[in-house]
Amino acid sequence: MSKRTVRSWIARQAQRKRVCFTIEDLEGAFPNTTPSIRKHGLIAACKGGALVHAWQGLYLLVPREYRETGAVPPVEYIGELMAYLGKPYCVALLDAAAFYGVARPESGTPFAVMTSTPRPRCTIEGGVPVEFISKREMAGRIAPSLVRTMPTKNGSVVVSSPEYTVCSLVQHAIDLGGLASVVPVIQGLMPSCDFGKLPPTLKRYVPQTCLQRLGFILERVLGNAEAAERLYRFMRPARTPFTVTKLVPNLPMAQCPFDERWCISVNEDLTPVHPQEA
Repeated sequence: MSKRTVRSWIARQAQRKRVCFTIEDLEGAFPNTTPSIRKHGLIAACKGGALVHAWQGLYLLVPREYRETGAVPPVEYIGELMAYLGKPYCVALLDAAAFYGVARPESGTPFAVMTSTPRPRCTIEGGVPVEFISKREMAGRIAPSLVRTMPTKNGSVVVSSPEYTVCSLVQHAIDLGGLASVVPVIQGLMPSCDFGKLPPTLKRYVPQTCLQRLGFILERVLGNAEAAERLYRFMRPARTPFTVTKLVPNLPMAQCPFDERWCISVNEDLTPVHPQEA
């Protein structure tokens, strides 16, 4: 029988369809091997393209189909990474929208993941970068009503719900190229959204001003009066006044139209979409 080596053990983990392993896993498999020998085996596997050092103490196994580029799609390992870090998470923004059938624009934006504070810093080299968006509200865990578990090639991941995804797109529009860039994505998410069943916890995660902007987009831009009315009723059960807010927070609002219903200063001209197209 041939002697088992660190590299052969790593190859065996890949055959078993493992996504990653920890340095403790390796030490447990080779308790009588010196640290320098284990380190040499890890370095050799990384140079051979079979392994990527994902985090301190965590190594990502690279499937053969990705070894030429060395870039494993984040969706294939993000669940294991977040479990290793002990942090709640959900795939978010454009990457969440892709799970509901909306093609991800070729915008060059990082793979978006929402998690609790403090925000981790991705150290995986090469491939699609991961951007962590920290949310104080996610301390401990994220509200189950705002996420779904979706299947992937090698398992499953937690993804923001269609409704929470839409709200997040509006909230983070500036980082995604502006509202004009996210409106087509919101439009594509409409068949998956049910604004008549919004969970009360959504108000804790999404500012009211963001919901006002979303309502304006649904009604005035997408022409989706039914979804807009359901959102309006969700926001105003106690008939409390809205706060005057700008459609685009980082633009001035001097001498711009004002939308009375949503209390929005319309400081950007968004091309309306025909109702039949929404």
